[in-house]
Amino acid sequence: FKNSGESSHGYGSAPAPVLNGFITYSLVATGHGKKLDRELSHQADVSRTSSDPYVLALAARSLSISNHPAADKAIARLVELQAEDGSFPGAESSITRSYEANLVVESTALAAMAVMEGGSHHHVSDKAANWLVQNRQGTGTWGATQATALALAALSTHAEQSRAPRENGQLFLEVNGKLVGQLKYKADQTGALSIDGWEEALEEGDNKIVLRQEGGSPLPFTVDVSWKA
Repeated sequence: FKNSGESSHGYGSAPAPVLNGFITYSLVATGHGKKLDRELSHQADVSRTSSDPYVLALAARSLSISNHPAADKAIARLVELQAEDGSFPGAESSITRSYEANLVVESTALAAMAVMEGGSHHHVSDKAANWLVQNRQGTGTWGATQATALALAALSTHAEQSRAPRENGQLFLEVNGKLVGQLKYKADQTGALSIDGWEEALEEGDNKIVLRQEGGSPLPFTVDVSWKA
């Protein structure tokens, strides 16, 4: 892609691998990828050689959306770059020339979305999503505008994909050490998994509520409590 190198917002001054990857992904994601065989071939080459999580995530997303044969291997290489805490550090730069904390947030969000678009490695996207939640600032943002936008996009996608169970499993609800409810569910089940009718087990004062899961993948949960004075 032609680039003058001039930009008041940093876009034009981003490194070539970032700029080319971002433009290619933007075109593919908006339905303009039919005439980008040459560019997608280049992104396939990038996916085989780059160890930059930001660049590799952009390449993987472009290849996945295009159903390119190199997509699976690109995602597999990306998965290997995840740190123990769930983040994807080590990027050189982003499209907005971010650095330090903002850059790690953007790389982690992009990598999480690339993995989710690939449809596998759920444990990787789960860890990345958890890291993003844990690193949200007290104001409800993740720092810079680009970091916040990508983090919200990744968490929204993760929440949408987590609405349905990935595997069969069973839930057990205990109140003060006593089993008060259980629920079996299947991987193809849609809608909320709900255990109701255990209010009689609550006692005056403190109560210990334990939700256990056997089988299946980790699920998000909430507790809804209402009362009348």
